[in-house]
Amino acid sequence: MKLRRTAASLGAGVLIAGGFLAAGAGTASAATGATVTPALTRTSQGCGDPVTTGCNQDGILVSPNLTAFGGGFDMWWSNTCGTNWAQYYVPDSSHDYVLSILGSTGRQTGIHSHGVAGWAYTDQVQSPGAASMCVEQWNLSDTYESGVSCWRQSS
Repeated sequence: MKLRRTAASLGAGVLIAGGFLAAGAGTASAATGATVTPALTRTSQGCGDPVTTGCNQDGILVSPNLTAFGGGFDMWWSNTCGTNWAQYYVPDSSHDYVLSILGSTGRQTGIHSHGVAGWAYTDQVQSPGAASMCVEQWNLSDTYESGVSCWRQSS
């Protein structure tokens, strides 16, 4: 899938770090019909890196303790910025993972792990309402492997 590799070539979408610090919690539920289009570039319709813009400073974890393909999967919300972003702990370097987020405004963005284990996160999307996020697992030969796991933020 060439679009997926386009996202991977940008390389800026992977953060190998400890994650975000935030207080508060919310709820999330498994989405049965999430419409996130995976494998978009980090800058496709996003509104900036949550760390660079400072929006992570008041970040609230709204979907804690989710897992997909052996990695942790989180959605964050910034009240100050009115944005959501997604974060995934890529569990291994023997697969590629695609992480996507769709805001309630219809804007979406995503990243591709490109075979690098560690924390990865998307740009933010404007989302005054509930957002959705998805993660896909691919093998390194560019073959879709294990389906997609999606969640939608509870209102």
